Amino acid sequence: MNNNSHSQINCSSLAEDSNNVTWMCWRYNSTIEHLLIVLFTLLIFGTLGGNCLVISAIILVKKLQIPSNFLILSLAASDTLVAFFLPLVAFIQLRGGHWPFSETFCDIFICLDVLLCSSSILNLCAISIDRYLIITKPLQYGSRRTLKQMFLMILLVWFLSGLISIPPVIGWKEGFIPGKCIYSENLGYQIYATCGAFYIPLIIMLVLYGRIFKLTQSMVKKDAKLHKRASRYASDVLKMPDLNDDSVVKENICKRLSLSDQSSNDWMDSKKLAISNAKEEFIKQYKKTEKANYAENKAITTLGVIMGCFTICWLPFFVIQLIKPLLKVANIDSNLYISQWIQDMFLWLGYLNSFLNPIIYAKFNREFRTPFKLILLCKCVGINAVIRSEAYTQQYGSRIPPCSSKRNKYVQNTIQKQTEVKYKNCNNKRNTLIEKV
Repeated sequence: MNNNSHSQINCSSLAEDSNNVTWMCWRYNSTIEHLLIVLFTLLIFGTLGGNCLVISAIILVKKLQIPSNFLILSLAASDTLVAFFLPLVAFIQLRGGHWPFSETFCDIFICLDVLLCSSSILNLCAISIDRYLIITKPLQYGSRRTLKQMFLMILLVWFLSGLISIPPVIGWKEGFIPGKCIYSENLGYQIYATCGAFYIPLIIMLVLYGRIFKLTQSMVKKDAKLHKRASRYASDVLKMPDLNDDSVVKENICKRLSLSDQSSNDWMDSKKLAISNAKEEFIKQYKKTEKANYAENKAITTLGVIMGCFTICWLPFFVIQLIKPLLKVANIDSNLYISQWIQDMFLWLGYLNSFLNPIIYAKFNREFRTPFKLILLCKCVGINAVIRSEAYTQQYGSRIPPCSSKRNKYVQNTIQKQTEVKYKNCNNKRNTLIEKV
């Protein structure tokens, strides 16, 4: 960053009791401050809006109230609470890092900040464990994947987050300097906190998503082999003669087999049905394979996006959190090598992950899209009936009337019509057989 964009001031002089400790902080010029205010405002309201949308969708829509989505609900709750603390973080950073409050309030602020950020990361880790188990052990884990099991996982996430955030409050930290509120730079605590809040969850997520990726790739390869085998027969099946042109086919049959007109007609009818069924079956299997390949490729893309965003957002911050206490132990001033604006940028890059989480999980989960649209359009009343109607439309191609009585009558009429058609087809087949006999 250009030196004209910021300046150093003596922040210890701003404190009422600095204990004769002199320390410097940054002050950005007015242009940079205004730009930062706009960016902070967009990030804060975007994080609040996106995560509140996820919470509202899960609470309002019964279809989304499944065990796995309660982990996403916990993630959205922690990210929402993170957003409530961001204005204070922005206020402090725009003041050049000067803390105008007491040591007690500083301890509470740091504790809650670490608690919420840790819970956000550990919720992501819990989601990866849940996905891995349901993919690799669907029968064993699926039967135990209940609301009680999910609540236990959520409680464990918040309990571990508490174990990470509380130690500085009970003394595992450096001495408080008036006007300065920062994360503990105690080397032992930082190793404990960064490993528990980031490095161990990162390793777990990399291993589990790596295995899911390999499993998905092996499924894609198997499907590709089956697709290749099927394609060998594709040209033959799809190039079979169109038996609707009776004159041409009949002439070929008579020439090759020297059959009479009646015999060729019977032979042609049987072959017409066989070829038509073969074509339909091949096209059906081909479409199913293409759909499976698309789903598997999308799953790979989803894993890449989740891990990419998580790592890019949080890795720089946690690397710096380890480097700073190491430099302090070596009696080296970390500010000589890591500028304050870089530390601020990496901190906000981590907060950006709370903004991205609802976008990622909503983008790659179709079940959230319609509820989001309806909530944004303020159509929350009767939202479950609308979603059921749209699901029915996608499956059967016609819309269910919203009123329950009309819907029941519509379903009865539909069943009656289908029964009449089946009965009519059955009678036609019976009459045809009687005529042949």
